[in-house]
Amino acid sequence: LHAEMRPYQVQGLAWLQFLREYELGGILADDMGLGKAQPLDAKVLTPLGWRTMGELQVGDYVIGRNGQPTQIVGVYPQGERPIYRVTLTDGASVEADAEHLWNVNTPVRKKRGLPERTLTTAEIAADLQDAAGNLKHYLPLVEPVQFAGRDLPLDPYTLGALLGDGCFVHGVEITSEDELVSALPLPAGVEARLGTRLTPTVSTSRLVTAGQWTPNPLKDALRGLGLHGKSGRYKFIPPDYLLGSPAQRLAVLQGLLDTDGHAGVVVEYVSVSEHLARGVVELVQSLGGVARIRQKATSHTYGGEKKTGLAWRATLKLPPELEPFRLAAKRAAYRRPTKYPPTRGIKSIEWVGHKPAQCIAVDAPDHLYVTEGYIVTHNTLQ
Repeated sequence: LHAEMRPYQVQGLAWLQFLREYELGGILADDMGLGKAQPLDAKVLTPLGWRTMGELQVGDYVIGRNGQPTQIVGVYPQGERPIYRVTLTDGASVEADAEHLWNVNTPVRKKRGLPERTLTTAEIAADLQDAAGNLKHYLPLVEPVQFAGRDLPLDPYTLGALLGDGCFVHGVEITSEDELVSALPLPAGVEARLGTRLTPTVSTSRLVTAGQWTPNPLKDALRGLGLHGKSGRYKFIPPDYLLGSPAQRLAVLQGLLDTDGHAGVVVEYVSVSEHLARGVVELVQSLGGVARIRQKATSHTYGGEKKTGLAWRATLKLPPELEPFRLAAKRAAYRRPTKYPPTRGIKSIEWVGHKPAQCIAVDAPDHLYVTEGYIVTHNTLQ
């Protein structure tokens, strides 16, 4: 049996041969890393959110593949390194050097029940597709990230529904299914007051307090989140709602999908706000799913005049055990991806340039941590 060594193994073997040739005794420490690095500006996920690789220190915590915190036990600056951009099938991408390590599996190996392999960026790039042009290497997905629950000023489902079907440029109103409006968890003293009936099941309701001069805690919460006064194109998911507990993040997503989502074999979310659509992608990724975002041209007629514009469409796939909808009709239409669960294949690897880089070692048994785009990658290993 003959196996070709990886570049970092060649370097390590050369060092051992040097020790033997010159009969150097004692115990010598190897220079950890020998490549296997990410640039200092690469984002790494921590229990409190995103930090750059260059900010990390020994003793800090990052998120592992299992969605739980894992401690950094080594930080190894690598100087200037040749850097490549690794792009996945869902459009997410991350930068790493040629010797950076990845846990990957192929569809054939996975079908046979074979374990993942650890390969370098260079090894994957040299064998990206099979003879038929199919992608060969698929990364593991992070399990739902276990951020701590947050003290949120507004119920997460209510926020998601308002981001989807709400208008809060002046007051606060929502145009949606009666089933959704009647089930909204609203702050104490706030009620949904029927405004205009549009269809037998859809209406516009104002979310108001009983007295004309009574402060509206819903409006105050939206103002505190920086959302009150924002029109549809400028809506966004506040940071605390992107980094809440799994249940809180799922509730935000359910509110968004119950209003502006399509349920079926494929789940889609459409918004005129790019920021909001990208927030939906981040929610899905943080829950162990995959999402791809695309821009689409739209048109509508208003006052007899045809108007055109742009919208953002996110195509989503969540782990089959998660329920992305609360509305009865959408729950019935949704088809859980039990046969074809979410996957992330490596689509391309492209040269970027030279950047200062470093690698880290984490205290996780599988040596994996989460980098930008919720991509699971491998720590340094020698």
